[in-house]
Amino acid sequence: MADQPGSAVSGGVSAGVVELGFETEPIGDEHSEWFARGPGWTASLTDKEFVRGTRSMMLRRVETLEAPFGNVMRFLDAEPYRGTRVALRAAMRIEPDANGAGQGQMWMRVDRPEEKRGGFDNMADRPVTTSTWTNVSIALDVAPDATSIALGFMSIGGDATVFADAVEFSVLGQVAAVQPPSPPTPVTARGLENLEAATRAAALVRYFHPTSEVQAIEDWDAFTIALLESAEPAVDRDDLATRLRASIADIAPLITVWAGDPDAAPPLVMPAGAEALVWWVHSGAGLLAAERPDRGRGIYRSRIERLTIDPELDQAGRDRLLRERSVVRNLGGGVSCLIPYAVPTGRIDDQWTSLPKGKSPKAFVDWPPALTLSIQNRSTRLAAVAKAWGVFQHFYPYFDVVSTDWDQALREALGSAAEATDARSTGDAMRRLVAHLHDGHGSVYHADDSYGSPLPLALAWAGPDLVVVGRGGALPLEIALGTVIEAIDGRSAEECHQMLLTGISSATEGWARHRSAIEIALRSPTADPSVLRCRQPDGTVISVNVPRTSLELVANASERRPTAASEVAPGIVYFDLNRNDAAALRAVLPTLESAKGIIFDMRGYPGQAAYEVIQHLIAGPVKSARWTIPEIIRPDRDAMTFIEAQRWNVTPLSPQFRAPVAFLTDGRTISYAESIMGIVEHHALGEIVGATTAGTNGNVNPFTLPGGFNVSWTGMRVLKHDGSQHHGVGIRPTVPCTPTAKGIAEGRDQVLEKAIAVLQSQIQGG
Repeated sequence: MADQPGSAVSGGVSAGVVELGFETEPIGDEHSEWFARGPGWTASLTDKEFVRGTRSMMLRRVETLEAPFGNVMRFLDAEPYRGTRVALRAAMRIEPDANGAGQGQMWMRVDRPEEKRGGFDNMADRPVTTSTWTNVSIALDVAPDATSIALGFMSIGGDATVFADAVEFSVLGQVAAVQPPSPPTPVTARGLENLEAATRAAALVRYFHPTSEVQAIEDWDAFTIALLESAEPAVDRDDLATRLRASIADIAPLITVWAGDPDAAPPLVMPAGAEALVWWVHSGAGLLAAERPDRGRGIYRSRIERLTIDPELDQAGRDRLLRERSVVRNLGGGVSCLIPYAVPTGRIDDQWTSLPKGKSPKAFVDWPPALTLSIQNRSTRLAAVAKAWGVFQHFYPYFDVVSTDWDQALREALGSAAEATDARSTGDAMRRLVAHLHDGHGSVYHADDSYGSPLPLALAWAGPDLVVVGRGGALPLEIALGTVIEAIDGRSAEECHQMLLTGISSATEGWARHRSAIEIALRSPTADPSVLRCRQPDGTVISVNVPRTSLELVANASERRPTAASEVAPGIVYFDLNRNDAAALRAVLPTLESAKGIIFDMRGYPGQAAYEVIQHLIAGPVKSARWTIPEIIRPDRDAMTFIEAQRWNVTPLSPQFRAPVAFLTDGRTISYAESIMGIVEHHALGEIVGATTAGTNGNVNPFTLPGGFNVSWTGMRVLKHDGSQHHGVGIRPTVPCTPTAKGIAEGRDQVLEKAIAVLQSQIQGG
């Protein structure tokens, strides 16, 4: 999301801001402080485009080489900024390439000794994709031992020309005190039970017991850490129950915790003076959406509902009213709890408050203010697991259609986090937890969780074969496009896939294979250099030493898709919906209207053009699939209901395409792309050629974890038009087709070839 308009575009440079702009260099020459990276790309100054002063920086491709992206960058000495939070602001715009593709991203990285990373942001979640000037910003903490700050601008995902201007670097303030590190320590068997119970208790209190004190808590990360630290040392179930009661009694005095089974629940009495009951109604994980207002996830909301208690109701009736809105839960570790999810409220000194009245939680008495949580602290890592597990336990809408042992996933994640040593190992633990969701949107990211040194190649699965589809500069020449990687350091390609699959959240095999092909190059724990056993296109098997390199984005060089509206066979026109925008589609409407057959490529993630294609294929209004939002009142998704969100109402546009149509799909076709393909499938708007889509659709509901992890997941349930399951099913092809290593080596697009053959048959058949 771009910044709101501010000094980066409209004002002058304020005090304390370092101007990194382009007003002092000769136009057309390389800037003395900035330099371009990537063969075939150049950065120069221009007076044709600017927002402040008289010139801007222009990054553009000048040669057709295999560099997957262009980059212009510079370095700053980090010493003056150590211990501060700094901001980089600029204005950016792009001019898409000939295919309407490409995007711009500003980036900043804090470098530390021994190639350690102190923070990184490349705007991957908020790229600039428009031709209008857009304000962008990045903020990072500069570590006390930082050596340099690298920053720059990229053109990626195509050959777009990127313009940047009004570049400012500033100090936002001192970094808050950092939580001290603590050594990784294994969890004992008793300690694990205690942590499980505390994890369940934390989520129940936060999401299903809205006392005045609970609603007033702003730092739930700190509360969760304190709760876990108190619970873990408990020596038995009685000790655990005592510790949990002490941790939550101040903010939730009506919750009862005891050592014993759920059937030993004590009686529940409505407090004197209660005039109403209040409870949460969660439309999805609305409290998480409130944590991230910058993401604008307005469909997910949490609200308080209120029921006035009949003043004529006797005490027995009042007690029954409260019990009907309460649940008993086994927390684990031999401990149970009784929790009213509807909280009594009344007036004390003319102020409405929950009853019985609580007080400030003891957990915060000794908590340092403005403390920056560190992933180097064991308690923070455990709290990250606790928060993530609790969110999914109560709000994930697909546990009824995925097979997973979610309780066991909690135990595994807590054990791994306790022994993790850094962001990378903690991230691996979190990815394994999220993988249990089988959610293609499921991902975990941390700025310090770097990829390390990847292999300089791009890979893709072609049936059972792991095939080289892109080459980095350090890759030996013996490994050509179409080469099959049979093994890496003695581990077969399939073994590599299975090993990484434990950390890949996927609803379908297609998405899992797509992700593992990327992860094998980026994350597979192999030697340096790695020994690759390769089967060359002529069948020769060789072993090649491949050095790991610094992070290098390697493009899929084998996927050379035709240009927009090109004729790929007599009368048959091709249009790539992933690399061409709506303007490009509108420009070629006459060509598409007169074509004998049309192929639309959906292998990836399209834009507005895909929606407009549907409008040109329908004779009357159609709707999208059914998007439903969970309505949650009780814990553990008990009695969860769904409300249908507003569906697309797609209306026809002129001209109408009358020719036979084919859509190309595979495991990369996910989310919005599946909304498009769902309409195609239900209304039979064309053949679907290729492979099953990712089987994951619905708005994400991202949230952050203690220590700085960002988590993405699917917060709504999407059904097909007929009400049947979409998650894990996806859109299946009407004409299956799988690329082969031989076809890739020959430079062929076999899915496109199959679509051409299908349309030719239809055209000839009249």
